[in-house]
Amino acid sequence: MIECKYYKNNVSLIQVRNLHGLLIGISNSSEILVTTKGCQSRSDQHANYSDFGLKSTRELEDTHWNGCI
Repeated sequence: MIECKYYKNNVSLIQVRNLHGLLIGISNSSEILVTTKGCQSRSDQHANYSDFGLKSTRELEDTHWNGCI
């Protein structure tokens, strides 16, 4: 499952745990959370411990869509 967060603040540990908890009972599943702001340090620690993917990306700008549509 991939979940994307477009928040003003860093993703919190609670948000990471909530996504992980949704999929903990599903075998052969992977979690990836993508954010434009980053994550709190405890979120990173939890993700590393539970083999959870956290990715940060830059904010999209209108110019990124040139030639795509």
